[in-house]
Amino acid sequence: MNKTVKFFRKWIRSVEIVKDNVISTCYFQMPFYFKYLSQEIKDQLINKSDRSSDQERLKFFFNNIDGYKVQMKWIKKFAKIKGGQYITRWQICRLICLVLVMFINIGYLLYHKSEFAEGSVTEL
Repeated sequence: MNKTVKFFRKWIRSVEIVKDNVISTCYFQMPFYFKYLSQEIKDQLINKSDRSSDQERLKFFFNNIDGYKVQMKWIKKFAKIKGGQYITRWQICRLICLVLVMFINIGYLLYHKSEFAEGSVTEL
């Protein structure tokens, strides 16, 4: 398939707008940062927003857009790192940090095991 057609299928979206009982199709380019939109953000937009009216959905989106931009920029930075394309979800990063902290604590306890047994470790 032609590169141009692939590009437009991936990055061009359309919306149908009804005005005065006339349906118009509006085409627009999706921002490239949307490539880095995590599933967590998508779920939050669907599940946590007030969907009682269009105005409420837009209000929720614009109230949270700065946080979404920050997350997408960080995901983009991770994607530039070799192998970073696999780190696209924040849960993975949090899990790695948790495991690292656990190993540091276990290492500290094993290293100072004799001091704990003798009771020579003092409180801070």
